Amino acid sequence: PDVKFNIPMMDDWSVRRVLNSVIATQPRNYVVMEVKSNLVADERAETLRKFSAPHFRKVAHVVMGEPPQAFKAAQTQRFLREKQQKATEEWRSKKASASQQKTMAARQAKVADARKRADELRQRMAAEARRKVAAARKQTELAKRKAAGEEITEEEEREAEEDEAMKDETDVKEEEKDEDEKSDAPMDDNDDEGAPEVELTEEERSRVFRVVEEGSSDLSMSVLNKCFGKFSIPSSGEGFDDVRFEWQDEAASREYLRAWVFERKKTSRIEDLEPGEWFQELHKAWMKKFNDWQAKQKATKALAMRKEKEMAAKKKAEKEKAKEAGADEEAAAQDDDAAGEVDPFAVQDICDVGDGLPLFKDFAFEDWALLQLRYELYILQEAFRKDVDDPDIEGIQERHLPFYYGKYFRKQLVGRVWGTNTIAEVVALAKETVEFNSDGVLAPKLNAAVDDDSAEAFVKITEESRRERRRRTDAGDETAKLKFMPMALQQASALKPAAKVSAWGPGKPH
Repeated sequence: PDVKFNIPMMDDWSVRRVLNSVIATQPRNYVVMEVKSNLVADERAETLRKFSAPHFRKVAHVVMGEPPQAFKAAQTQRFLREKQQKATEEWRSKKASASQQKTMAARQAKVADARKRADELRQRMAAEARRKVAAARKQTELAKRKAAGEEITEEEEREAEEDEAMKDETDVKEEEKDEDEKSDAPMDDNDDEGAPEVELTEEERSRVFRVVEEGSSDLSMSVLNKCFGKFSIPSSGEGFDDVRFEWQDEAASREYLRAWVFERKKTSRIEDLEPGEWFQELHKAWMKKFNDWQAKQKATKALAMRKEKEMAAKKKAEKEKAKEAGADEEAAAQDDDAAGEVDPFAVQDICDVGDGLPLFKDFAFEDWALLQLRYELYILQEAFRKDVDDPDIEGIQERHLPFYYGKYFRKQLVGRVWGTNTIAEVVALAKETVEFNSDGVLAPKLNAAVDDDSAEAFVKITEESRRERRRRTDAGDETAKLKFMPMALQQASALKPAAKVSAWGPGKPH
């Protein structure tokens, strides 16, 4: 779909526009090979309008479903040829590599042998030179002695003659040896082994279609995910003169397409999905409440500190009084702690649990982040179902959660920001409200209606979770400590108003 020919008129579709304008005037046979357009009813109708002239007979060929045995047999032979060709090419490559290594080894051996012969030759030449020098010296001494009138024995003359003859013989042998070494070249032994014959495995024999390599499909993944919900089978009522079902009949083909679309919906993400009005209004109200609560906590911080000092002084006085009365100090302290905390789920107004103090007065950065995460994940799975409005889609798959989270809240959902490694571990931080079910779909765990008034329930859950975490840390449980990055409390970006339309477009193929 994204082929680049580096030819301007083809890359900018100029040639296509010209062809579309002239085909109606040329009475020829045309094959329209448009995968997406042939599967979408509106685009089929647009194509048919180009061939409205009476000399055109419009025929739709539906090749869908279970292929015939002849096609399967042809595909099996094709797969076998491709596998054999690949094996032969690998064998040739290995053979060429082995031959190259053998040639290199022969060259290295020849170089080593030449180096060895050169060393031996140098040694012989040095020895011969020394012998010649010694023989010449002996001849000179004999000549001097003859000139001086000294008597030369027959043995000494014979030795001199032998040395001279040995010199000539050595030169002849050296020349013969060089000729023999030149003719003694290594011979290359030919490998007569042929290419191996391959067979298809059971899995390969059962395969009907080729495995499409990445980047070579007829439709890009983004285009497919946007339009597959609109796929349908052509009918004569659309304007075709004939609809031919090549593999299976019409009923079987329609069932095949319906099942394919249904399965695709469960695993594909909706690229063009936009948050609907229900979500935008609810999220806007939530952001206002969230900011108001944080402002309330800051405004009552001084009051809370004063109340804590008064409570501490009161507890100290009661402990001293209990000590004088001989009461159990530890039991009295536990009673005081229990009396100082209210049950979060029994609170009517989370902004005033007594003395004007809010329920969230002790919230730290981590508590605010968890409150936001719990609420966002909960309304996300609810808003997704409303905006998709398709009973075939159960919900958000685990692998698509970061994508839809970014779509709705305009920010990223990254595990390391929350001190975790996976998205599943991030969701586990909000285990009181949502979870991944057995099908890997984000599902509600909290049985509560999602409206403007339900946000307070998430504050109560967060306060109860905070107290439990504090009790664990006080007991020495290091795993209860949270290590969030500052981005965990990042606010969502403003959303643009979106028209409320079905995510898959008008009409369903089933």
